[in-house]
Amino acid sequence: STRNKPETAGRTSDFRRQRLVHSVAVMNISPPLAELLGRQYGLVALHQIESLGIRRSGWRTMLTSGVFEPVGDRVARLIGHADSPEQQILAGVLGAGVGAVASHGSAAYLWGGLHSLHDECVDVLTHRNVDGYRKRSQCRVHRPKDWLDVGSAARRGIPLTEPVRTLIDLGGTAPGLVKFAVERLIISGVVTRDGLERGLIRHARQGRRGISALRAVLLDWSFGDEVPDSVLEVRLGDLLVRRGLPPATFHFEVNGYVLDAAWPELRVAAEVDGWDKYSVKEQFQHQVRRDALLTALGWRMLHFTWVDVTRKERYVASTIRKTLSAAGHLPTFGLISG
Repeated sequence: STRNKPETAGRTSDFRRQRLVHSVAVMNISPPLAELLGRQYGLVALHQIESLGIRRSGWRTMLTSGVFEPVGDRVARLIGHADSPEQQILAGVLGAGVGAVASHGSAAYLWGGLHSLHDECVDVLTHRNVDGYRKRSQCRVHRPKDWLDVGSAARRGIPLTEPVRTLIDLGGTAPGLVKFAVERLIISGVVTRDGLERGLIRHARQGRRGISALRAVLLDWSFGDEVPDSVLEVRLGDLLVRRGLPPATFHFEVNGYVLDAAWPELRVAAEVDGWDKYSVKEQFQHQVRRDALLTALGWRMLHFTWVDVTRKERYVASTIRKTLSAAGHLPTFGLISG
């Protein structure tokens, strides 16, 4: 279950750390290099070794020692270290030279906007005056004219573009993913709608690709400045707009209960239920008591699941429309004035 994920992640991290310590002891790696490998997912770059007291001539020796293996032409990986998307991204960043950062889909993944790397390829921004980088498979190197919103941000130990720049850049290469990424980043609190709108104004002066994709998502956002509790609520808000249904009040409070979506004047409420709502007995009992009380007070309670909202849109819209009509709602379309 989702409640066990942090504990599982902790055990995985501890196991990787123990394996790294074991590898360091067996392979006689210097403490400074071991510390760097621990921070960088078992990676080290050519431009980093001199600060560790290793001559550049020792790079080839490292790669032929049986301890490291090359990842591109400027990055080495400790043999046996666990693979991960973070390692793949950092390898691309380190290989692109000093000052490079993760961007586009790679940055969106690190910020939590995407579940996985887009098309399994790493995106990296690097300066135009960085020479000698050899293009390698599964890594796209971008050399932008300006570095607005690129600087000090880091996530999971990896430098990356700021969230606004990340979403705009993503819109330039994969516009279909922007809506999903925006939803997840707003819900997780990484960004706000107001912050994204200010960022759009700031970046519009640069004429950057991807601005139109992000602007379209914000124009369709159904929640104003309020943060929805889940992606399900976002989907429901979009559905209401597409189907021409009257706008709902999200997070409406009545008798101490907060409803996902409500039409208070009609006493109709719609709940979007993920499985997590019923995974705990006490939470399930709370929902049942709430529905019983509100029903007694004259409320009509509707419940929809993830499958309903994402795959059965016509059913959801029809159920809401009929319930609103039964509660006294009169549709405004099709009426002739005068």
